[in-house]
Amino acid sequence: MREYYKEGQEFKSLLKWTLLGYVGGPSLGVFLDNMGFNKKPLGEWAVRTLSGEGESLFEGLFALVRRLKGYNLSMAEVYGWGKFAG
Repeated sequence: MREYYKEGQEFKSLLKWTLLGYVGGPSLGVFLDNMGFNKKPLGEWAVRTLSGEGESLFEGLFALVRRLKGYNLSMAEVYGWGKFAG
């Protein structure tokens, strides 16, 4: 397993994914508004989903990527750090 990360590196990496989730919904909303899709049902659904659950979705992606790369990080630890940062 790859355990050569310095202490705190995992948290910084998770924080990037979590912030991406927070910024994703409003950013998508601004983009769709500028493109003229502000009243389309699919666009509204995507913006509401990312705004409400974006950080959890991206934390899940972070955990999945870490697992696929073979890092030794439990799902509970990922969830806990993600919720703490959020």
